[in-house]
Amino acid sequence: THKILSYDRTFEGKTSVRVAVVFGSESAAIATEFAAALTQLGRVASAIDQLRLAAKISEEDVIYLMPDVEVAAASDLAEKNGKLTLSGVVAFAEQGQVSIALGMRRDKKPEIVVHLGRVKAEGHQLAAGLLQLARVIR
Repeated sequence: THKILSYDRTFEGKTSVRVAVVFGSESAAIATEFAAALTQLGRVASAIDQLRLAAKISEEDVIYLMPDVEVAAASDLAEKNGKLTLSGVVAFAEQGQVSIALGMRRDKKPEIVVHLGRVKAEGHQLAAGLLQLARVIR
C-alpha cells in the first residue's frame, strides 16, 4: 500500500498523503495496527470507524477498506469526494468497488489488481509503471 501510493500522479508534489483505514465491527484492532504500520513507513494514517467516515472524509486522501466494511456505501462516498480507494480484498477491485486491491494469487505470489474505471471515477491517474505490475480490469 505504501509504495503503491507513489504511483498515483494525483499526489505528485503533495508533501503528505493521508490514509484512512476504514474498519467495521470486526476489524478495529487490525485497522489500528495497519494504520500504525503505515505511519511507521512515513505516511499519515489513522483508523476510522465506517460510521464516522462521512464526517472525516474531507480530511483524507486515500480510503483503505477493511473486509468487513459496508463497501458500497464507503465506495460511493469516496467517489463523490475524489478519494482513492484501496483494499486487501481482490474481489472489491474485480467488482469495481475499489480502485486498487492487494492480494495473493493461488500460487501464493502477491497480486495487485487495478480497476481503471474506478480509478477514473475517483479522479485519479496512475503511472504506467504500476499498471505494468498489476492485473488491470477495464
